[in-house]
Amino acid sequence: MSIFNSSKILGFFAGAITVSLLVAWLISETLAPAESPDTRLRGFYTASSDLEVVSLGNSHASGIHFPSLGMPGYSLFSNGMDIPTSVWKLRLAIPYTPKLRYVILPLVPSQLSHSSQGSDNNNALYNRLQNAPWPKVFFSSDLLSNLTIVRARIHGVAAYISHANTVFRERVTDLGYIHLSNRPRDTGFHDCIRRPNHQQTADEFGVRHGYKITPMPRKCMKWRSRKSVAGQVNAAKKSLIRNPNTRADNMQKLAHLVETLKHKNVHLILVIPPFWSAYFDSPDLQELWHIEEPLLRDLAARQSNVTFYDFHDLFADHEMLPKNTVYYDDNHLTLKGAQILSQEIRHCLNGDTPCKAQ
Repeated sequence: MSIFNSSKILGFFAGAITVSLLVAWLISETLAPAESPDTRLRGFYTASSDLEVVSLGNSHASGIHFPSLGMPGYSLFSNGMDIPTSVWKLRLAIPYTPKLRYVILPLVPSQLSHSSQGSDNNNALYNRLQNAPWPKVFFSSDLLSNLTIVRARIHGVAAYISHANTVFRERVTDLGYIHLSNRPRDTGFHDCIRRPNHQQTADEFGVRHGYKITPMPRKCMKWRSRKSVAGQVNAAKKSLIRNPNTRADNMQKLAHLVETLKHKNVHLILVIPPFWSAYFDSPDLQELWHIEEPLLRDLAARQSNVTFYDFHDLFADHEMLPKNTVYYDDNHLTLKGAQILSQEIRHCLNGDTPCKAQ
């Protein structure tokens, strides 16, 4: 076979693969994938030069609503993100934010006792770094850490391709099912497990898919609280078994962060967001919180650029109302809840009304 014919054959196969991938992508986009590509970093880069506040931490950072706070802000949180990863992300973000005044770190009981470092779960770490800003100086003393960002980006691309493939197959299956049975497929939504959230489409202010809209019914709260507490306490206990010094290590990370921010005249705000009482008052969670709370309050008392706000019972009166409107679940807020909490933080910072934080 001549070289010319071989080249034609290779060109044919390459073209066929390209066309197949293009058709699959068009079909998957036409059939409305369940999740959109992650656009959080794009939003951060666009807004970074004007940002005055950045929020970090895990999913509870979705309880910070920047317009209600009265300052341009953005969130770099990721679900399940620990304190060391939060500090890492902020170090990457600082060179992009010349007007930064505040860093808000929402904390929950057990978080100071938890760390995913050394857990050998790289996929979880890579997922949490998808919205980490690109290092401004790549070849630096933190080269190994910067290479982890590269691996996270590659992981993100691979995960999206895998997800698009899954979505494509599910949509084709759904179409076939609807055609054969002439009725829609059961979505499986249950008001205590999954609730439709039709407005969660954009990555607004860095909040993946936007703020939560649909609150959880009151009847579900005790059940949900038991599940949440069990998962969080179990994760903390695993961290403490893996590393008995987890709390001390996390406090050391926070102390280093405080010193970094102090040199840049930036204030760190530690926030305990509102929780449903069945969650916060759980004996297992309180056992950890009795150890963690004094450490955090002591940090705020010793450092001039650290403030500790405890809003855990901000919505205690709401538990008496017939309908819940402020909690997405037992320990996360809806958009309405986030707006009220952020307004209260603003009042505490401005001193224009009595601060409701403990």
